[in-house]
Amino acid sequence: NGNVAVTGGIGRGPGASGSQSGANGQGIRPSSSGSNTYDVYGNLILPDGVTLPGNITIYIPEGASLSLPEGASWPDNITITGAGEISPKRTATITIDQQAVNTYLNKTYDGSPVTFGSSGYTYTGDATTPEITITWHSDSNGTIGTQLDSAPTNAGTYWVRVSAAATGFYEAASEEKQFTIEKLEPIEPTHLTVDVNSMTYLCNVSGGGQSYICTTTDAEPELNDPGWQEVTTSGRLTFNNLKSNTTYYVWYRFSQADANHDASIIRCSTTYKTKPAE
Repeated sequence: NGNVAVTGGIGRGPGASGSQSGANGQGIRPSSSGSNTYDVYGNLILPDGVTLPGNITIYIPEGASLSLPEGASWPDNITITGAGEISPKRTATITIDQQAVNTYLNKTYDGSPVTFGSSGYTYTGDATTPEITITWHSDSNGTIGTQLDSAPTNAGTYWVRVSAAATGFYEAASEEKQFTIEKLEPIEPTHLTVDVNSMTYLCNVSGGGQSYICTTTDAEPELNDPGWQEVTTSGRLTFNNLKSNTTYYVWYRFSQADANHDASIIRCSTTYKTKPAE
């Protein structure tokens, strides 16, 4: 007659073999609303061998539960609604979008903590999205490490974990992704020009905290070279007393390298040669 088979004397309402009523008030029966919907009463454990018809909706109200026999699983074509619970729970998933990780988390140090929102992941599971938690973790040799107190700001390698709480019908779910905050590199000077009349080298520098030096060889200068000039603000930097008919190279670095500022000494991509002596 299209009803759910409930055997062993447990059930209320019409069963597979007629009208049965469980002594303990537990059962499953067609809903008065029709539409292939079945209501669960009490905390019902289906016995071995029970068969649930496909393309039905099972309504489990708050405080009620429905459990399958050990080793059984829920058919994909059964819809479960309500605020109760099932066992085993269905599998939920959290999928973190790698493109969102590249956009919002993989970055160069800028002094601000990383941010990551709901557009960066997808939850698949319960029709009502459960509580979603985003946590931040250290890196432990390429695997997720200790949870941090807050989103990271400093350069380094980290992990983000997005977790969804379990619901009455779905298991908890989570996924993790690794990301890196790179050290900040010094900014290359721009508009490098040589004033051939005054024999000076002019360039625009951005921001403070960087040092610059002008050399006549392409060998990297030493940190203790007295020719380094530290700049505290943006502006125009001048190298004076250049030699005639000589090729010059400009180098730049952070005045003080640290965990967030790269220690490299970098040569400008452009070189200039002064005019021959008259």
